[in-house]
Amino acid sequence: MANMAMTESGSYKYPPIQEVVCEIHLLPKNAVGEQVVKSMAKVLLADLPNQEFVPEKTLSIEITMGKAEAMEKVVGTKLVARSIDSRDIVQIGSNSLVVNRLPPYPGWADGLRSRILSRFAQLREIAPISGVAQVSLRYLDRIKVPAERWEWPTWFKVGPPVPAPLEGKDTVFNSHSQYSLGDGLGVAINFGTYPQMPLQTSEILLDIAIGWTGEAGAEDLPSLLDKIHSPHNVIFESFIQDSLRDVFVPIKK
Repeated sequence: MANMAMTESGSYKYPPIQEVVCEIHLLPKNAVGEQVVKSMAKVLLADLPNQEFVPEKTLSIEITMGKAEAMEKVVGTKLVARSIDSRDIVQIGSNSLVVNRLPPYPGWADGLRSRILSRFAQLREIAPISGVAQVSLRYLDRIKVPAERWEWPTWFKVGPPVPAPLEGKDTVFNSHSQYSLGDGLGVAINFGTYPQMPLQTSEILLDIAIGWTGEAGAEDLPSLLDKIHSPHNVIFESFIQDSLRDVFVPIKK
């Protein structure tokens, strides 16, 4: 029955993706100034007309005499540009390009990947960008299951590590894991119930972020995107049971 939830290409007809975020950090020597950020605003105006400029800040924590103090510092101006329906978002700072996508998910190869590369190409037309230092791709899945049939093993291959003798029913569960995949890749996974939501709501968060760190030429971005996207499906599928695929429904904004 699992195949009924998928298209002929193998992707889900109604993927439970709440948001996808791709972050590209430039090499330090390629940091751009406020004028480049403002020029990009004009380039993006036709597609992303809802724009605002916000202070770009860095956060540092100083520990002295057993006391920790957080300090913010304004380092530049960041552009946040949204489409009319707010489903497409582009953020540009002094050393970063961030592309966000809200439901419905347009797919990868001919959808989000193409949009990311297009935005990067637009930025390179304005600024002499030679390379990147970090690239990450984060999928936030909001998975809804029938409340009347709630049992972890029914829907997920992974569940709360609860000792067998413990009586009662779990209501809140959250886990955070980080792994090194080698070759500059790292993955962070958040899995569990939505914060401050009882389990009876039957909404589960599966947040998978894969990032690459190193130094690569700007022309290497397409292969880097494929490199960090490839493990996502394997990780996602390793969490869910076949039964869950058949209850995916469209995500309403």
